[in-house]
Amino acid sequence: MNLTLDERAVAASPRERKHRVSISLAVALGIILSLGAGLAPSASAAANPTGNLDKVEAGLVSGWAWDPNNAAAALTVELRVFNASNQDVTVGKITTTANITRSDLVNAKIGTGKYAFQTSINWFNYPAGTYKVAAYAIKGGAMYPLPNPRNFTVQKLVGGIDRVNDTEIKAFVWKPDAPNYALTMKFNIYNSANAVVKSFSVLSNAYRSDLANLGWGTANYGVLYTMDWSSFAAGTYRVEALAIDGTGIALPCGDPKYYTKTVVVPPPPPAPVWPGPTNTGVPAGTKLTVHEGDLKITVDNTVIDSTEIRGLVRIEAKNVVIKNSLITGRLLTSPLSLIYVNGPNYSVTVKDSTLYAKNPSPYIVGVIGSNFTLERVNIYNVTDQVNIIGNNVTIRDSWLHNNLYYLQDPVQNNTPTHDDNVQIQIGSNIQLIHNTMESTHNAAVMVTQDQGVVGNLLIENNRISHGACALNLAEKTKGTLKGFVIKNNVFVSGTQVYSGCAIITDATSIPLLTLSGNTWTAGGTVAVTKR
Repeated sequence: MNLTLDERAVAASPRERKHRVSISLAVALGIILSLGAGLAPSASAAANPTGNLDKVEAGLVSGWAWDPNNAAAALTVELRVFNASNQDVTVGKITTTANITRSDLVNAKIGTGKYAFQTSINWFNYPAGTYKVAAYAIKGGAMYPLPNPRNFTVQKLVGGIDRVNDTEIKAFVWKPDAPNYALTMKFNIYNSANAVVKSFSVLSNAYRSDLANLGWGTANYGVLYTMDWSSFAAGTYRVEALAIDGTGIALPCGDPKYYTKTVVVPPPPPAPVWPGPTNTGVPAGTKLTVHEGDLKITVDNTVIDSTEIRGLVRIEAKNVVIKNSLITGRLLTSPLSLIYVNGPNYSVTVKDSTLYAKNPSPYIVGVIGSNFTLERVNIYNVTDQVNIIGNNVTIRDSWLHNNLYYLQDPVQNNTPTHDDNVQIQIGSNIQLIHNTMESTHNAAVMVTQDQGVVGNLLIENNRISHGACALNLAEKTKGTLKGFVIKNNVFVSGTQVYSGCAIITDATSIPLLTLSGNTWTAGGTVAVTKR
């Protein structure tokens, strides 16, 4: 016979009825108390394990389970996650232990009250959608479903790459279901052949004010990665992002971005602007005042400007300046020069001027002396442009060219002319810098030491061509050449009488020369020829 709770109370003896009514009221009170908290009836009303699934949230799954027949047992609880579209398919399982004391269980007289469980489900592992979560108490290998299975909606991962530029990659990612969880972003960079050429991971934990303005959790979901493209070849690269949680599962994060690296090939350096017809001599448009005949300067600090001198110039003063002027000489029957510095106590600077022999002859030389400076001077139609016979001479940015040449030269005992751009017979502190020296038959620079020792000679950054050898440096009887620096000059290939003879000197002077950066126009480094 099956009796209801009230019927069992009536059928009992008066004492039993009184006892059972008390239990019945207690059970009824328990049921009432459990309506909001999911509490099951007391131990006297249930023989199987029971409990409740209270909450399923982004970071928390909680409930309770107990065995009314064994109040001291801590039951194992299995949580099952069922497929969003087919809730008969289990897609996830988690086990935990119901061994946490909860005051509401204690107050409801549920055994010892130490039957609560609390864990979490990593919803990052699940695609977006709605899932059913059910809890089961396990006893003796059997599973007992707990009341109140619950649904949980997994939201889509939010994030992506904001920009990729020359210096950085900016991105963000966050999981609305795990607002306090900083995800790792993995970036893969693919080349045009779809091969990964760089891969790296960054924790997305940088604060972003734009995310805060959207009300997205803590807003600490940003990535700002300094990108160095210097080792990448030119081309277009695809940058993709994946979001990775602590389990290593990766999900695509936003659309890829593209970056095109262009290799800017610097233009070749401009060809050197060597001294020539456009940047030496009398400037175009200069109006010249004519001076007929020779000019002898005896007053210190004299300045000759914009003058055509139809004769020879003799310097017998200090600090003379001749500029923007033309000196053409006169007919000669004995060796003389267009400009002559008559002694070591006198000095002259000639600049932006042109010197040439209007009456060519084997007797005419451009400049002879010491203590003179030539700047942007054009000298031609003479046998030697410059003949140095002393100290302190500088020739800079000048064009020395088109020497006169005679097969029977009276100055050379009717043998061919020994024409040079620069001949140095004696002197020290001599500088030949950034000049064009060309068209000679003997040498561009001829060191003779005919009158004494030549030392401290700098030949730098010149364009040098022609001559039997371009630079002829002779010891003769005055000893080795000391303090000669020859650097960064360009020698014009194939213009020397002796092919490839850029520099010739005596064997004892070769180790004393300082040479660097001297090249041929056809390529290759200049070597020294032993006399």
